[in-house]
Order: sequence, then C-alpha cells, then structure tokens
Amino acid sequence: MLITLVFYFVLSLLVVGISALLFPNSQYIFNPWRDGVLWFCGVYIILQAIFFLGSVYFKKHALIKTILVLSLCAIVFSLFALIITRIFWGYNPIGLANAFWHIIKLIFWIIAPCCWIVAYIRLREIKA
Repeated sequence: MLITLVFYFVLSLLVVGISALLFPNSQYIFNPWRDGVLWFCGVYIILQAIFFLGSVYFKKHALIKTILVLSLCAIVFSLFALIITRIFWGYNPIGLANAFWHIIKLIFWIIAPCCWIVAYIRLREIKA
C-alpha cells in the first residue's frame, strides 16, 4: 500500500507537469496527507486483516464465508445493542447511539491485531 501511494504521488507529479505544459488549467498534485487518504489506508489494513483471517480459517470459498460471518456478527451485535437499549433506556435512546458508535469504532481499530494473532495461531496449528 505504501509503494502504491508513493507510485501514485510520483505519477501525479508527472501528469501535472505534462498537463501544465499542454493546458492552461493545471491539475492538483496528489497529496496523501489530506482528504482522508491515511484514514482509508487504515481501514484497508483492518479489512485486509479480517479477510486474511477468513482465508486462513476457511479452506474453501473463504471470501463468501468471511462475508457471511461478518454479516452474522453484525446482525448479532445489532440485536444485542437493541436489547441493551430497550432494557436500560426504553424507547427513546438519545445518547446511546453516540456511545455505541464510539464502541464500534474502538472495536474496529483493535480488530486488526487480534485477527493477525488468531491467523498466526491458526497457521501454526495447520503447519504442525
């Protein structure tokens, strides 16, 4: 991913240079430090870790099974959140949505190292 970003930046410099010579309106140089590029790179790393774990854990049709497991986990988490909401806050949970959103973001950013550890353990089991 880092090599791709550097390549895209260098290619952007080349294209902007040629564009400035040929056309009066020039394009912008790609800047990986703005427009949320690094945030998207982080999301890519996390999703790559999840699908890597799925490919290590499932022998056949790993992509489909991983997507099904992620969907099932999302449904279970949503039902759990709904039950907790109804028990503690009734039918008008105003601040709870914000709290759950922060919990989901925290879990999302912690999940990549956990997936790598579980994938490593699973690969050691398969190898042994």
